[in-house]
Amino acid sequence: MLEDVPSSAGAGVQRLAAIDAAKGLSILLVVALHVGTYWHLNEFFRLLRMPLFFFAAGLFAFRSMELPWRKFLRNKAGNTFYVFLVWVLFGWMVRRLPYNFGAADLLSRFPTLEDFVSPTGVLWFIFALGLLYICARALKRFMSVGLLIVSLAVAIAVGFAFGPMTDLVYAKAARALPFVLFAILYHSQIKDFIGRYSSFWPVAGAWYFLGCLLAFKLPVAGYVLLAPLVSIGGILAVFLFFSHYPKSALTRVFGYAGTASLMIYLLHGVVIFHLRKLLELLSVERTNLMGLLLVPFIAITCILLGRHVLRPLAPWLLEAPWLRRRQTVSS
Repeated sequence: MLEDVPSSAGAGVQRLAAIDAAKGLSILLVVALHVGTYWHLNEFFRLLRMPLFFFAAGLFAFRSMELPWRKFLRNKAGNTFYVFLVWVLFGWMVRRLPYNFGAADLLSRFPTLEDFVSPTGVLWFIFALGLLYICARALKRFMSVGLLIVSLAVAIAVGFAFGPMTDLVYAKAARALPFVLFAILYHSQIKDFIGRYSSFWPVAGAWYFLGCLLAFKLPVAGYVLLAPLVSIGGILAVFLFFSHYPKSALTRVFGYAGTASLMIYLLHGVVIFHLRKLLELLSVERTNLMGLLLVPFIAITCILLGRHVLRPLAPWLLEAPWLRRRQTVSS
């Protein structure tokens, strides 16, 4: 889904480390949101969490935009939708079977048509990503600054029409489209920029911090207009920071999570579900601090399950059977 991008030696390696680390940070922020931790912490990262995820997806998808339509649909979009469909069913089975023994109860919880065509659970991102891949490929010949401006105008219009907190996956995809297109259109310039101006990460961080303070105090209309600009500041801050400190412990830890982001994304909902059941059985009260401390535990559990259980025993859960198994995909 979010494949590693081959890079040249030297500065290219630093840029790749920064991209992996940014991807890792975004997925851990998603886990923190879903496990339940400090409300203010999750709110602060609201304008960064998913824009960063989609932006990283765009950086890793730019090569697939050059593929012929048939190969693109088979290797990129088709694989994305395949993973989505498999996990709509697999996630339901893993969650429900240990706790529901009655056939009627099981059938009542079976995925509905809406789960497949308009998902609202954690799998909405995979579905939206498939839509955005197809949209970006269809718009490939029109890639320009003008198209970015139009996509941004559409994103803002959707924000006004459906509100900034809508659960409608198509509205979320429309609001994410500018970040994906920007990453695809300017992927080379972006990687050069974060390598050359990495020392400016505090400036971008201040941009995001002050932008959040302002956006959250504005009415809905002002928030919708300002949100994309604030998100760009946060994305820049993350990439510049990790590029400036490519060998730091933080970059290595988040980079490791980034290389397993698909596994973490697909499995974290299942792990959280069973963890909550276990805490209920033990009569342990969940707190904000506990939720924060559980984030690395959940991520590590997902990585271990993905690499040592799913990959060797059921690789079809991570990739379409028609694709060759490989760690790095040139997309």
